Amino acid sequence: MVTPRPKAWLGPLLAPLRPAFREVVSMSLFINILALALPIFILQVYDRVVFYQGLATLEALIAGVAIAISFDFILRQARARLLQRAAVRIDARLGEALFDKLISLPLRVLESRPTSYWQVLFRDVDTVRNTYCGSTAVLAADLPFVALFLVIIFVVAEPIAWVIVSAVPIFLLLAWRSGHVLQKLTGDERESGIDRDALVAEILAGRGTVKALALGDSYRPRWERRHAAAIEKAYSRGGTGGSYLNAGLVVTALTTVAVTGFGAVAIIDGTLTIGALIATNMLGNRIISPFNQLVGAWRHFAQYKQALGRLDEMFSLPGERADSAIALARPKGEIAIEGLVYAYDEGRPPAIDGLKLQIKPGGMVGVVGHNGSGKTTLMKLIQGLYPPDSGRITLDGADVDQFTRREMAGWMGYVPQDSALFAGTIRDNIAIAHPEASDDEVIAAA
Repeated sequence: MVTPRPKAWLGPLLAPLRPAFREVVSMSLFINILALALPIFILQVYDRVVFYQGLATLEALIAGVAIAISFDFILRQARARLLQRAAVRIDARLGEALFDKLISLPLRVLESRPTSYWQVLFRDVDTVRNTYCGSTAVLAADLPFVALFLVIIFVVAEPIAWVIVSAVPIFLLLAWRSGHVLQKLTGDERESGIDRDALVAEILAGRGTVKALALGDSYRPRWERRHAAAIEKAYSRGGTGGSYLNAGLVVTALTTVAVTGFGAVAIIDGTLTIGALIATNMLGNRIISPFNQLVGAWRHFAQYKQALGRLDEMFSLPGERADSAIALARPKGEIAIEGLVYAYDEGRPPAIDGLKLQIKPGGMVGVVGHNGSGKTTLMKLIQGLYPPDSGRITLDGADVDQFTRREMAGWMGYVPQDSALFAGTIRDNIAIAHPEASDDEVIAAA
């Protein structure tokens, strides 16, 4: 079995996308430079055009800002398409890697978690994709350019620049605190959802028994408890997240009021122009807006961190043998079991304890016993689906642990205790391992 290094899967996933991310950063640089066009336009109109009645200057300014807005639109569209293509590649590569890993996990590992847990991992792929290619990626690309707007504000309106600078630490504190609190609340909400979904999956898996024995009333209290817990966690997370978002909006409003108030005093003192105040308000919004978004986006960052942790745990799980240790022609079928011991959980009595058995080729052997005596467990051990705690099982003298799952499945026919029909026709189910089989081969197998 192979155990990958922690996060060894993330580097190869992102490596082909680094040129695209560099292009996104380059486009963001020009987008943020072009964002200066409108505040400069407003500054010039109020301080030059209106004061000097320069209509020719106004026409030139309008033409220039129209060109800047056009280029801004083109760059934003190009950046969005670039992120969309990157999202498709992440979806395809990570989804395929996750499916391959899931298929390669040993049966005992798959049985150790509810079905809903494995399903949630595929939703984690969406979280990773949206973090690298969604609004959070745009926010991360735009945030460093806040320094550019601060420099411009100091140039055009130094008397009120410190008002905006003083608001930045408040937003950073809000973002940090909301992330710290929401990370735990989001994790609790997810665990409650998985617990509830696991019960639903259990009911649907045994729907025949549930309906035959009218167990709906018996399951209802369990469902209501788990559903209420999930609702409570979601309510708590939503209320806390909303409080931090509202706090961010209040700080934004107070910053605008403070900038305008101090700016008015500076205009009265003659150290600031009206155009500079309006332009500063616009540039201030370009600074405050990303930090305000950061407060709301921190929940998504917390979800991303948790999704990354779950996927890392998944990819770090040991998989089944991928290559055979020895080459073996199609076996004759002699099975030998020597001192076989297997327990489902540590500390519990073993389901099979010290079994010794030999099965010759061409014979017919019946294994009988009461429910829970280990008959199905023995079949899974012989198939190599479970690894024994001690002892060994050999096929034609070779330990079954040396062969791949595909080889063992090709050599041994197996009808599980609980058979399942997969999506498709009866023919599709018969030929599921060999979809290229002809109709005659399917009839012969049936």
